[in-house]
Amino acid sequence: LDRRPDCPDGDIVSFVAFHERGFSVPASRFLRGVLYENGLELQHLNPNGVLMMSAFATLCEGYLAAAPNFLLFRHFFSFALQKESVSMREGRKEQHPAPIGCAGLRRKTTRSAGYIPGELPSSNKGWHPGWFYLKNDPANPLPKFTGRALSQPLECWTYGCPSGEMKKIQGGVDAVAKLRDHGLSSQGLVAAYLKRGVVPLMRRPLGLWQM
Repeated sequence: LDRRPDCPDGDIVSFVAFHERGFSVPASRFLRGVLYENGLELQHLNPNGVLMMSAFATLCEGYLAAAPNFLLFRHFFSFALQKESVSMREGRKEQHPAPIGCAGLRRKTTRSAGYIPGELPSSNKGWHPGWFYLKNDPANPLPKFTGRALSQPLECWTYGCPSGEMKKIQGGVDAVAKLRDHGLSSQGLVAAYLKRGVVPLMRRPLGLWQM
């Protein structure tokens, strides 16, 4: 990807691994909002982040009977800059920001106890070469591909739900805790949308609770 800066005008860059984990076009309002609010382009995500967002969208639509909530997402999740080892001439290695998949989605450690448990694959090696051009939907546009690499985490990544807005999502926070206590897992969320053949991060006329 670094050697192909000539992305056709109006196109974006996507990855096979993203489409295997719940992304497709036209992209959902939730995914587009997350990218725009966090200053990210699609290629800045990685497979685990896409999978976590798909599971969150399924949690909101399938279990809370509501559209994915940005404030609730910011309450539980944040992005962190991913780094990779780069070999130097002297034989030593240095940690540099990953040019692709540099924004790693993480559950906030202080909020993990209240969210749905479940482990994701610790490694997704080999996904980078599976990239291709994808026509951006002018009616539901994703951030334009610029090839921009991120060398520092963005300040907006640290934002959570404003304290004055917590009352708006407290019911959702309590409902998530109850679902957790009743045994719902991240694997169960993924299985739920796969079983029903739903693409969580795609714009659809009906939410899961309406199907």
